[in-house]
Order: sequence, then C-alpha cells, then structure tokens
Amino acid sequence: MCNVYMNAAQAAKIGKSNGSSPRHGNGSLTASEKNCLLLWTRAGGRCQYQDCNRKLLGDFSRGSSSKAYVVHIVAANPEGPRGDPRRSSDLACRVDNLILLCAEHQKLVERDAVEEHPEGRLAEMKRCQEERMRRYFTPVAGLVSPAVSK
Repeated sequence: MCNVYMNAAQAAKIGKSNGSSPRHGNGSLTASEKNCLLLWTRAGGRCQYQDCNRKLLGDFSRGSSSKAYVVHIVAANPEGPRGDPRRSSDLACRVDNLILLCAEHQKLVERDAVEEHPEGRLAEMKRCQEERMRRYFTPVAGLVSPAVSK
C-alpha cells in the first residue's frame, strides 16, 4: 500500500526539524516532509476526492483528530495501485503525484475500487481541488478573501 497515514498531531509536525520523515507501508518509498507540507497546503488540509472536501485536521483544542492519507497517484511500487514499471520510481516522491485523501476515499482508491480510479481521474480530482483552493485564497482587488476575513 502506498500511502502515508497521519493524525492531526503528526500533520502539525510536518516541516518541523525533528529528523523524522513520514513512512509508507510495505517498504515503499517515502514522500519528503517538504512535499507532504506542500500537498497539505495546496489541498487546504482537505480531502481532494471529487466533491468530498472533508476537513482533515482535527480540533486540537478538543483533542480530536482526523485520519488523512497521502496517496500516490502512480504507485511508488510498480506492482501497487496504478503502478508503472518505467515511471513509478521517478514519480514516487513528486508532489504532483501525491493526493491527500480521507480514510474513506483512500480505501476506495487503493483497495476497494482501484480500477475505477485510474491515474487520469485522480490527477484531475487533484487539479480541480487545488485550483479551487487557489481561487479561494487569492485576494481580489478591493475585496477581502473569506479565508482571512474572520
């Protein structure tokens, strides 16, 4: 399985210099902390699955956390979901090959419905969600972004 599971507390530590790096299951390559941070930022901390938008960071003040998975679009292992003998190792740690998913959608994409989630479909979900986040957080002249108005 090619994913990184993080609870909210672990996600908050990404980017801090603690010498550790998120690990993937079954001996797969790891995504760098920098790329995980980039992915979380571009995704706005939300599931990138089409029409999900589930907030993946818990409420630290209440001690809750949410499960989030950093999933390879093209598996790091050629035999993994959507793996490719020629491209898997080259794409393994590239941020454009990673998608942030909630537990429900990670299970669909990597186990229960792999065939219904080809590379192109996942890449398009990621592109659309990241574009939506860019528009949301980009200020418009004369207007205050809803992201910073509260």
